[in-house]
Amino acid sequence: MTITHIQSTAQFDTLVKTKALVADFTSGFCKPCGLIGPKYEQLSKRYPNVVFVVVDGDKFRDLVFRYEITGLPTFIMFRGGRVVDVFVGLGEDELERRVTRFVGGG
Repeated sequence: MTITHIQSTAQFDTLVKTKALVADFTSGFCKPCGLIGPKYEQLSKRYPNVVFVVVDGDKFRDLVFRYEITGLPTFIMFRGGRVVDVFVGLGEDELERRVTRFVGGG
């Protein structure tokens, strides 16, 4: 599945209500965000039944404040609109473990 780049808060609010969604909060000024991007893309292809989105924290400050994001990159996993896991940082292996566990429902 392709990664959706969020264009509006309304779009995010609609998508987050899907069964399973992983959001990557990032910024153009965040070098580590770019480094973990290929792993995020790989995971989006591995799990086509999950919606993967990228949220530009510079454009969508309202979402940054809503989810109390204090560091980038931040990955938030949602199920049915509810936050079920949050991962902050650059660890590719940890991101993969968390997404795999999330997809498995555990």
